Amino acid sequence: MAPDASADPPSAAALDQIKAAVGAKGWIEDTAEIAPWLKEPRGIYAGACALMVRPETTEQVAKVIEICNMHGIAVVPQGGNTGLC
Repeated sequence: MAPDASADPPSAAALDQIKAAVGAKGWIEDTAEIAPWLKEPRGIYAGACALMVRPETTEQVAKVIEICNMHGIAVVPQGGNTGLC
């Protein structure tokens, strides 16, 4: 399914809160670095995201989900791009 083009992008404040929650090593904003994770193996579907988050603890996951919920930001978990989901 294509991403909802009508959805507003996350606010800078929300993204800053997420970045703070996971620390400097817990997020990627570079679109070129994120690109491989936005396509499924068959090449049929592609996603879009403002920020890729890589939390290291369950506490960080919970905080990111809490922030996203507060700001109405959609979350799509990624299981490693194995195609086995």
